[in-house]
Amino acid sequence: GYNSNILKLVQQTHGDEYMPKIIAVGKKSAEFFTKHEYDVVAQFPGIAEHIKTADAADIAQIATDLFTKGEVDEIELFFTQFVSPLVQTPTRMPVLPIDAPTGKAVPENKAGTTYDPSPEAVFNRVIPKLITSLIMCAVNESYASELGARRTAMENATDNAEEMIANLSLMYNRARQEKITNELNEIVSGANALN
Repeated sequence: GYNSNILKLVQQTHGDEYMPKIIAVGKKSAEFFTKHEYDVVAQFPGIAEHIKTADAADIAQIATDLFTKGEVDEIELFFTQFVSPLVQTPTRMPVLPIDAPTGKAVPENKAGTTYDPSPEAVFNRVIPKLITSLIMCAVNESYASELGARRTAMENATDNAEEMIANLSLMYNRARQEKITNELNEIVSGANALN
């Protein structure tokens, strides 16, 4: 259920309109998207448990390169948000393009005002770091969600096994008691027949 919920969200979001480019993080997502013939640009299986900033930066670089080259119109991040050990929520987060803040009007650049470094330089420096940190957070949330789902599944399996053991022990004790009672009845019947 854990993996299928997030994969269903990706399928429902994009439907059959177009085939998105996928950067698959995790073994199950790589297998799923490859099997269903999605355009898998890159795969990062098995990094969730020990993700490093360099791994997240590599993923962010691939994503921003696709965006800046015009190969994709937008970048979205799909992950499972950890709410509690019992609740994990599949989540979709738009990353690029970044919407301008609403509410206050953005001041216009007055003639003669210069920026050092340029807005483009700031953008090129800040956005990859932002995307890297979003990826790190999303992978960590997903890994925590996976551990929570595993813990819940193991707890349910243990509870079911304990219930089964209790039922089987009761059946065994009843059968043993019935056998002993039958043997005692046979002995008493044999003793009564001799008298």
